[in-house]
Parts: sequence; structure tokens; C-alpha cells
Amino acid sequence: MTFLESLDQFNSVASSCDNRDKLFKAIQFGARVLHIAGESTGLNSSFMAQLASLDTGVSQPRKLLRFFKDGTELATLLRPTTVPMDALRAALMLSYLVHDHVAYLQGVGVLSAARKIDRNMHRRGLLCWAAATALLALTRVRVLAAAYAREAALVARVRRLRGERHASSELRVDGGADVSTPMVVSGGGAGESDAALAADTVADAERELARAREVRWSVAIDAIKTLADLHVSSSMAQIGPLANTGLNRKVVAVLGLFSSLIALKQTWAKSVAKSKRA
Repeated sequence: MTFLESLDQFNSVASSCDNRDKLFKAIQFGARVLHIAGESTGLNSSFMAQLASLDTGVSQPRKLLRFFKDGTELATLLRPTTVPMDALRAALMLSYLVHDHVAYLQGVGVLSAARKIDRNMHRRGLLCWAAATALLALTRVRVLAAAYAREAALVARVRRLRGERHASSELRVDGGADVSTPMVVSGGGAGESDAALAADTVADAERELARAREVRWSVAIDAIKTLADLHVSSSMAQIGPLANTGLNRKVVAVLGLFSSLIALKQTWAKSVAKSKRA
């Protein structure tokens, strides 16, 4: 891919508001990780202050980018084909976004409220976010378990077909397939046709197994990312065993950066695949 093609690809990805939010999230948590690393290595104090300012400075614009994302969750909630767990998750995310919007508007002075009310509003929203993320994590872990089960079944099928092909081949070579396996005759015959069919069957099964492994890997990445998001959201809502410990600040920064980088990589890969299809 040339520089111009890469630039076009980046522009295509960055044109989406949701994708820009992912990019800003990576910048925010990247600055937080560098700031925490600088505390232990003694970086220049002015540079440390710039990193802290970047962390907090990017956080507020990200709240603006989340405005009007409510429509996506509302559409999921109202769609008649939505399963109950997805509907519950959408309702929790919708509640989080509404709380987040109100807390932001209170923070910038558009809506007047006491400081205590502002903190309570923000924390209720974070609790809804953590609960929605927990439901999504549960769903993705279940999908991952199903993907592993399908892959195991396909592995067993491929092994069985390979064994049957090998046994059939030995019978034809030994001349012992007088009833169940036709003999091979010169110029081609039923034996050669059966061998070709067996080879095609094994090849089809192996291709299906390869596709299943690709799906399983993709689902595993989604599950790992969601579990990282779950820790971040629960920590911000001040729940969990590490919520109020000094170690958790570092863990949240690393997991937040890890999750955002995975999201950016997935978005980039989808955009590249879409441009190739076009």
C-alpha cells in the first residue's frame, strides 16, 4: 500500500465520528500510560504536566463525540427482533449516555445543579455503563465457547475423514477392497473416482476448519477487548476489588490503551477489506 493509499484509508476511517472517538481514546490512555511510566522514571516535570493536561483535555471532547449516539441504542431497543439480553444492554447504554450528557452539560454550566447532584449523576451513568459492558462480555464469552466447540467438532471431523481416506487408500493398494471399495483399473475407474471424492471431501472440511479458526480468533479478540473494557468501566464506577487501590490506576491505563488499540486495528482491517471489495 502506497502512502497516498494509506492516507486515503486513514481519511476514510477518520471520517466517522465513532472512529474518531476510538482514536481520541487511544491518545487519552496513551498519555495516561506515559504519565504513569514517567512518575517512576523521573521524566521532566513540564512534560509530565503536558501529558496530564492531554489526558484530561481529550476526555472532555470525547463526551461531545458521544452526543447523538443514543439513537443507535434506541433503535436496538425498539427493534422487534432484538433478543432480551441485547435489549437490556441497549437500555443500560442508553441510560449511561443520557446520564453522561446531563453530567457534561452540568459541568460546562448549561444545566445548573449542585456539585453533589453532578457527582451522583455521573456515577449512576458509569454504573449503567459497567452493567452494559458486563452483559456484552457475558454474550461474547458465550459466543467464544460456541466457536471453540465448533472448531473442536470440525477438528474431529477432519481427523475422521483423513483416517477414512487413508484406510481406503490402503485397501485399494492391497487389493482388499473387493466389496466395499472398488478396485483401481488402468485408464481410470470407480476406485480413482472414490479417491478423488475423498480428497475433495477432506479438502472441503479443512477449508471449513480454517474459516472456523479465523472466526474463533476474531471472537476471542472481541471477548478479550470487552473484558478489558469491563475492568475499566467497573473501576471508573468504583466497584471491584481493585477499585480504590493505587495499582488499579496503572491497570486501568494499560487496559484502556490495549482496548483502544484493538478497536483501531479492527476498524482499520474492516475498512481495508471494504475497499478491496469495492
